[in-house]
Amino acid sequence: MTKLPEWIPKLEYLVKLRLGLSKLEQDSADALKDLPNLWRLNMWDNACIGEILHFKIGFQKLILLDLTRLSRLKSVSIDKGALVGLEHFRFKDNPQMKVVPQDIKDLENLQVLGFAEMPTELVESIDPAKGGKQYSTIHHIPLVLIRQHVGPGFND
Repeated sequence: MTKLPEWIPKLEYLVKLRLGLSKLEQDSADALKDLPNLWRLNMWDNACIGEILHFKIGFQKLILLDLTRLSRLKSVSIDKGALVGLEHFRFKDNPQMKVVPQDIKDLENLQVLGFAEMPTELVESIDPAKGGKQYSTIHHIPLVLIRQHVGPGFND
């Protein structure tokens, strides 16, 4: 599937959507922005194969967004007025994403920001103990979670 079926953006009562293995070429986020009741969106395992994911104005009720194993994703941009109700934003195992999205600073309702198995460059850029220059982007968020493997073993 290279693009979302035309009927998906018409599902006015859809509240949760998980996209995985779809390899969407178009900006899949744009096709979902006007779903009036969508409150949870998970994009996993190369749901989209673009390098940029752009969230335009919309997603008025979205409170949870999870971007996991999007192997080509390098950056996320968020227009002012988009994702206004977002409370929980999670990034996991996106190996090309080395910079925290600058637009996160405009998400006033964001309560939890999670990074798991992300590139070291990204993690160090937000670590105030390491002089992280992007810490100011996330300092308003009450809870920032970072999880990384540090050794070869399961418990490392």
